[in-house]
Formats: sequence, C-alpha cells, structure tokens
Amino acid sequence: MSEEFIENPQAKGPRPWGRTLFTLQTLLVAVVVAWVLDLQRSVLRLSLYTEQMLLVVLGLAIAICFLITARKNPFLNLIASLSGLVLCGYLAWRYPELSTELTSRPLDGVITSALLALLVLEGTRRMAGFSLVGFTLAGVVYAMYGHYLPGVFQARPVDFTRLLVYLNLDTNALLGVSLQIGVIVVVPFILLGQVLGRCGGSEFFTDLARAWMGRYRGGSAKVAVVGSSFFGMISGSAVANVAAVGVVTIPLMMRSGFPAQIAAAIEAVGSTGGQLMPPVMGAAAFLMAEVLGVPYVEVMIAAIIPAFLYYLALFFQVDVEAAKRGIAGEPAERLPQLKAVLKAGWYFPLPLVALGYAPVALHWQAGEAEPPG
Repeated sequence: MSEEFIENPQAKGPRPWGRTLFTLQTLLVAVVVAWVLDLQRSVLRLSLYTEQMLLVVLGLAIAICFLITARKNPFLNLIASLSGLVLCGYLAWRYPELSTELTSRPLDGVITSALLALLVLEGTRRMAGFSLVGFTLAGVVYAMYGHYLPGVFQARPVDFTRLLVYLNLDTNALLGVSLQIGVIVVVPFILLGQVLGRCGGSEFFTDLARAWMGRYRGGSAKVAVVGSSFFGMISGSAVANVAAVGVVTIPLMMRSGFPAQIAAAIEAVGSTGGQLMPPVMGAAAFLMAEVLGVPYVEVMIAAIIPAFLYYLALFFQVDVEAAKRGIAGEPAERLPQLKAVLKAGWYFPLPLVALGYAPVALHWQAGEAEPPG
C-alpha cells in the first residue's frame, strides 16, 4: 500500500485503514522473504508445510483485498477481512492434521472450505471482475453435473463436499502450483525489482535509453519503450515498470509534445511488454515451466523472439505517431553521454547478467539461490 493512504486523507480508497493496510502488506512481504530465506528452520527451528505458509499469505491477501475495496459497507468489509485472517490462520494451524483427514471430509474441513471458497471468489470478483469467477463457477457446475452429459463430455460423479474440500485444501487446487509460484517465486522477483528501482536502477536504464535513442524523432517515446524493456528484463512486472520508469518518461514525453493520454498509453504498453522480456518474465512464464515440466531456461529462450517482435512493432508505432505529430528528438546538449551513464551505473546490469547466466549456464531453477543438490 502506498503511503498516500497514510499521509493524504483525501486519497481515493480505504481511508480509515491506511496504516492497517500498510502493516498487512509488510507482514505479507516479511512472511514470503522469511520463507524464501528458510528462517523458519534456521532461526525458529520450525518444520512447517509449504501449504501452511501459503495459507498465511492467502489470509493476509484476503484481508488486504477486502480493505482495499471497502468503498461501501466498511463494517462488513472489515468483518470479511478479519474472517479471512482468522480462517486462514486456523487452517494453517490445523493443516498437518487436516492433510491426513481430507479423504474423510471432517466437518471443520468442509465448513472452513466453504467459507474460504466464498471469500476467495468474492475477493477475485472485486480485483479481477466477474469473468474469472464465472469461469471458475462454470467448472464447478461441470464437475457436479458433468456425469449427466453424453459421450466425451461426460464426467465422473463427485460429491459436493468432496469437491469443496479438494478445491480449497488439496495441493492440486487452491494451495497448488499456481499459488506456490506466485508467492515463492514471483513475489521475491518483483521485490528485488523494486529494490533495484529504488536504488537508482530505473534512472540508470532511462538515462541509458536517452543516450541511445533520445536524439531521434519522437526520442522521448522511444526512450520510454527502450527503458521499459531494459527495466522489464529484471522486474518482470508491468506495475513495477510503470511505477519506476513511467514517473520519468511520461513527463518527458509530455514536454516533447505527446498528449498526456498518448504518453501514458505508450508507457503502459511498453511496461506491459516487460513481462515478456527474458530473463525475468511474468508469473505466467514460471507457471508454464512448472506445468510443462521443462527447465525455466527453455521458456526464457522461447520468449526472446516474441519479445523482440513486440518491442519492434511498438517502436515502429511510436515512430509513426511522432512523425504524424512532428515531434523531433531532444537536443544533443540535453542528453546524457553514453560513456558517462555506463561509468556511473555499470553495476546495475550485473543482476541482469546473473539472472541470465544462472539458469542458462548453471541450470538453476527460477526459485533457487543455490545449485540443486
């Protein structure tokens, strides 16, 4: 949660709970970082299931979701937020026993599964719209009534309570690969991308792009495209990309003559492409590697040509837009010198080199900080 909710009472969003949201988000990041660093075993001497950590993170995410979207009925949203925390905390505490009792469908397992399903579906509807919820519910309906369909569409009959427990507590469903990748791999990569940006990485890549492209027609927009592709190589997050690079490139484009909406659109599209740029890409790339059972490096290599074509097409479109509006490049005296930029920030590309070298040459997996075995 940005600090605007703490410092600016007029900011849109959940005004009463700015500090609470900040605390919950800090706890979520702290739990993920502690798990990735294996502090639960090395410091606390605890042997925990991965699913217990995922349930804690899920509870914090549910609480954050309901507080962020609490525009109406704040009291009910607060109750839902607390319910998510308590429910997931109880499941995390009880999970070692529940994992051995799931086939017998214990009463508390069924009840907590039903409540968790409602909270997750409602939170998903608020954050992503009804489409994803509709697809999920359609799958549930098919699982329940698919045995009435003819031929190849026919499914095996399943009891509703069994389906409910499976979808919410089994390691092949809600607590499965998708959530694990999102929490254990994607969150740390985005966090490290944010650290790089806060340490000056976004300014370095922007200056590098300005020194390279700033003098050409529509140079400010081309700087946004190239700078977003550079930063996207490390962040893998469109939101982080816009937040880090957009604060520099959008005003730059507006000063050179691009309308505000065009400048914002160029930065948004350029930052979105950051999720396609190897070596670090969006969550879908990690899921593809896990689901297909192939090394992440194969997905990374396969993305090189599509990513290049994406940015090439965007580059040409930006050039056409600049030509249409008669927007020239920046004067050479206002541009940073390439050698000076590289000399001042030569260490910023080192994470990019490491992230490329480790999976390609050393065959490390995306979630590893040391070689297997």
